[in-house]
Amino acid sequence: MKRSSTVFVSGDRRRGTRGTILVPCLMFMTLLSILSLSVLRVGGISNVVSGVLVEKSQTHLAAQSGLDIAYARLADDVGYSGEQCLPFRDSPCCVDISVTALEDSEFEILSRGALGDSETLIRATARAGSWISHYPLYVGRNLELKGKSTVIGDVFVNTIVSGASTAFIHGNLYLTGEREIQMSIDGYPSTIDGYRVPVVVRDVFVNTPPVDVSIFTLSNLREMAVQSGQVFSGTHHFTALDFDGVVFIEGCQSKVYFEDVTISGLLVCDDSTEVRVEQGFFKIHCRDDICANVAILAPHSSLRVNPDGLIDMYGLTYFESADFQGSGTFTGPVVIVNDMIAFPNSYLCCQLPSDMKEFSNAGVVWNEQRLVELSYEEY
Repeated sequence: MKRSSTVFVSGDRRRGTRGTILVPCLMFMTLLSILSLSVLRVGGISNVVSGVLVEKSQTHLAAQSGLDIAYARLADDVGYSGEQCLPFRDSPCCVDISVTALEDSEFEILSRGALGDSETLIRATARAGSWISHYPLYVGRNLELKGKSTVIGDVFVNTIVSGASTAFIHGNLYLTGEREIQMSIDGYPSTIDGYRVPVVVRDVFVNTPPVDVSIFTLSNLREMAVQSGQVFSGTHHFTALDFDGVVFIEGCQSKVYFEDVTISGLLVCDDSTEVRVEQGFFKIHCRDDICANVAILAPHSSLRVNPDGLIDMYGLTYFESADFQGSGTFTGPVVIVNDMIAFPNSYLCCQLPSDMKEFSNAGVVWNEQRLVELSYEEY
């Protein structure tokens, strides 16, 4: 017979047992109440903290947006002094932007984001400089690299790129739009859109935004050339000459030939159709006191270097198109608005020192400014 597990006690014992159980129950209920109140209180504090964090996050984003707005405005107008605005459509968070012009084309930007009791202040300084390509080689249409061609750095091509395995791009290749790329066994692109291409040592990037090649004004440079008596009209053959300062060639449909010519300064061709080096050398070294980092500005001219010609440029080289059958060394950005061809027996080298990527000068009036951030602090 199984013994019952139910225990019955006398009345006194029963009362004593009930009292003993009640005390722990009351203590437990009290503890639960305290915990519940604590949870509710913590929940209330968490809501407050959460709201503060949201406001702080929005003021940070607003201040950063204000800095970006200031940079964009200054790129269009260096006289911009600031503004107040609401950067977010569904938030009352506001931003107050203040811009102060300093010396040497530098600016101090204060961007203050505010919402409720939260505030974020960003203080930055930046330098505005003339537009310049950050690519060692920019080609607005088609690029064909053959021969012993080398680009030390990145290349931008807007349309078709082709070439031979004897040519090298020691950097990235940037292309607009979608491209069909075939890879070689060695891991390099062998064809792009069905065209054989030079060796691209790093990566190929597609869908790159088009580059807006800036327009510039040449009137200031012509005045400098007039003062030095170096303005020439029509077709000219320059042989065994050394020039100092700005050399300005003008005249519709004119052609300019160079043989064993050195320019310490800058060459400007206004409306000339062709700049040709048939034989000998043609060298230009830019000067900071004349037009820093700019060697040739020939926006409507073709550059043609024959097999016996050699060209050596130090500074920005800007042409409408370029054909190389001889040799060419470019230290500084090369901007070719349309097509560029380096033929099989040619030698071409493009390199861009870091100090030439950003600069400003009074000689060339560009239609666009680029800002270089010098310092950044957030409070």
